[in-house]
Amino acid sequence: MRGAVSHWVGFCAIGLMLAAVSAPARGDAILLPGSVATETATPVDPNGINDPSNSRSFTTLPVATATGANVPGAFTVGSYHLGATQFQFDLIHDARGTGEDKLFQATSEGTILFQVTEATTYTISGSRTVAGGDRDPFAFSLVSLTPLNEPDLFFGAGGVSPAVTTQVDLAAPLSGSATGTLQAGVTYEFDYAFTTSNTESRTQLILSLAPAPVETVPVPAAVWGGTALLGVLGLSRLRSRRATLERA
Repeated sequence: MRGAVSHWVGFCAIGLMLAAVSAPARGDAILLPGSVATETATPVDPNGINDPSNSRSFTTLPVATATGANVPGAFTVGSYHLGATQFQFDLIHDARGTGEDKLFQATSEGTILFQVTEATTYTISGSRTVAGGDRDPFAFSLVSLTPLNEPDLFFGAGGVSPAVTTQVDLAAPLSGSATGTLQAGVTYEFDYAFTTSNTESRTQLILSLAPAPVETVPVPAAVWGGTALLGVLGLSRLRSRRATLERA
């Protein structure tokens, strides 16, 4: 009976080892201090009828909130949905002015500092639609992902829309890649800045996180041989035990 027990114990040990080798990692994000989003609208009204700038700090996940800025002739609204596996930013800019011959501008900018718990695949997607106008419309976009205080740029994208209705693909990098792998224990900085002048725009930006593919580690032949040996010994002992009982 002890041989049979050894036989099954051997197989159970191998099963547990294989499960540990092939178990998928869950690369959740951990938000770090210093994560902030800021909305700004200009110009500042000389009569004080304005709320030209607002910032929102993020400390824990999940986050579902909105903030904005508003002055005569320009406003911005930012909606933020930040979770352990996805950061989503939805931004509305309206800087069409009041008919005065001056610059009206709306800006959204922010920095998200985070780490991941395991090796994690990132994917950056999004788009920005900018309207035209007859008063020198202008829009600027910038998105980047990089390890904090490191020169390596994992992803950088942006675009300038000076005069016509256009759409900017925020997943089309100027450098780096829109998808890649992040490592645990490294602090990453996800930055964005969007400016709209004398026109309007709508932006959606998404950073998605998913467990990195886990390579299945081959089990050494010696382990399989040891398992087979346990099985043979167990069977041999079981047969010997039965023979002894029959002779008795």
